[in-house]
Amino acid sequence: MHTLPFSNSILIALFIFFFADWRKDQSTRALLIFFVVHLLTFLVWLSYEIIIVDPPLPVLDFFMIFYAMLLTPIFYNYVYAVTTGHCMRWKRWVALYAPLVLLFVGHRIVQHYFGSAPFVASLDEIRPYWSHPELMVRVLTFFMRIGYGIFMVVGTYVNYKRYQSDLEKDFSTISSRSTFGWMYFTILLYIIYFVLSVVSYVDGDMSMHLLVFLSSVILNIALAFFGYAHKSVYSPDFEPLSQLEPAVTNSESQVPYQKMEQRFKFLCNSEQIWRNSELAATDVIAHLNTNRTYFSQFLQDVYKTNFRTCINTYRVSEAQKMIRENPDMNMIDIYVQCGFASSSSFNEWFKKITGKSPSEYKEEL
Repeated sequence: MHTLPFSNSILIALFIFFFADWRKDQSTRALLIFFVVHLLTFLVWLSYEIIIVDPPLPVLDFFMIFYAMLLTPIFYNYVYAVTTGHCMRWKRWVALYAPLVLLFVGHRIVQHYFGSAPFVASLDEIRPYWSHPELMVRVLTFFMRIGYGIFMVVGTYVNYKRYQSDLEKDFSTISSRSTFGWMYFTILLYIIYFVLSVVSYVDGDMSMHLLVFLSSVILNIALAFFGYAHKSVYSPDFEPLSQLEPAVTNSESQVPYQKMEQRFKFLCNSEQIWRNSELAATDVIAHLNTNRTYFSQFLQDVYKTNFRTCINTYRVSEAQKMIRENPDMNMIDIYVQCGFASSSSFNEWFKKITGKSPSEYKEEL
């Protein structure tokens, strides 16, 4: 049973080290760090279990719970790197690990002065020792583990929504390899692993611990597979807008909204830049003599929308015109000429803006 997570982490870490571009890609590097740390902490925990603890495993075991919490910031660092293009800054590391350091030191102090509560295999057996100071620290550790798990789930969701918003502000279309939808599946696996592990802390049954190990292996495989396939669009040199300082609208160095609107309309109406399926906000910004934060703010203030919606509105408008004027024209030719990268993207945005699919719109003419 113990060889499952061990061999799993070793194989994944070796695969990422030799076949993934972890030296340049921050998210891949964060993934490699996670599996290396996972391997090291598991070895420490396994040594502790073999030397000190005899089966069945004890309930509310401090080191078993503490081991799981050590991995949470490493896991979150990977999610953070995927969504921002860089690993966490030192302040975040301190904020996440400082409580764990204090908890570990506090547990050692309590052990030194009050000794350890006995290892028992069920909650019924532990009841006589509820007032023991060391057991109180174990209970505190248990609830901290729940708190860290909830933080992991909520933090991933918040980062995912922010990442979606950043993509919409920077790109008119995006490769499916750069989307983050797969993290929903991964976080579901994490929730299953988290719930099983929490139950195992109060249930010394070996079958429950086996389920925890199996869920951990499945989670690791999913994380490695999707993480390796994911293509990062952000990096330390090109950070998402949510990581940048907001623009100052009244700055004299910025182009006034009125002049910027005139230039932007010229690019869209005369130059028809939206016909480029790989159009990004940086391409437009180069023509407007501004920066990303100010341009994003301009679109929000003037057009009440983001870059992707604005560009795709022009594309759909042209598609409607082409369908009206050339009803026999192939839909593939229409969406390609309008700048859509795929038929699915074309159908999605056409219905989102007009309320009808392209075929429904054509039939009603």
